[in-house]
Amino acid sequence: DLSDCLACANYLKTEAVTLEPRLDTSRGVAVGGHSWGGYLAFMCMLQQEQNGESVFGCGIAAAGITDWFVQQRHTEVRYYDHALMGGWVYKEEVAARAREVSPITKATELRAPILILHGEDDIDVPFQQIPKFVEAAKRSPHAGASVEYHSYKGEGHGMSGTEAQADYLNRVKTFLRVNLKPWDFTDNPHGEVTAY
Repeated sequence: DLSDCLACANYLKTEAVTLEPRLDTSRGVAVGGHSWGGYLAFMCMLQQEQNGESVFGCGIAAAGITDWFVQQRHTEVRYYDHALMGGWVYKEEVAARAREVSPITKATELRAPILILHGEDDIDVPFQQIPKFVEAAKRSPHAGASVEYHSYKGEGHGMSGTEAQADYLNRVKTFLRVNLKPWDFTDNPHGEVTAY
């Protein structure tokens, strides 16, 4: 899955822009996801190009796994995680792989802005793994790295409350508007009718 995301970013930045003239990657390419997609967003945001820059301009990770050890110990869906990891993480043959694919292991490699959203009552992807990742990612020495983080009291794996849903969507909208490179309105064919 991770290699697919990285290939997609490369495709968008290279071939896709030549095939689809309306595609504007000059503002960057963002990645985002929820649950397994949140895990992938964390992993994507810790990948670098050969020049040392982040593959993605920014990312949004919601209800994503950051630590496979905490995940398997506290989740209500541990047999699903057992299948994903190919075994129990406390077994020697799985532990090294679990460390390698846990975003917490590479959190200080963050090189671009990330928005992290998570329900505090999540039992599918236990919340207790998130604050540790946030603190580690905030220690990234890379200039482009920044962490915006919000947890939702009383919310589980998905946002079920109307207020939480509205807040979640507003944070995503604002984050993308701020963290993708700003548009250059000097060459805007629509002039004053542009709405955002």
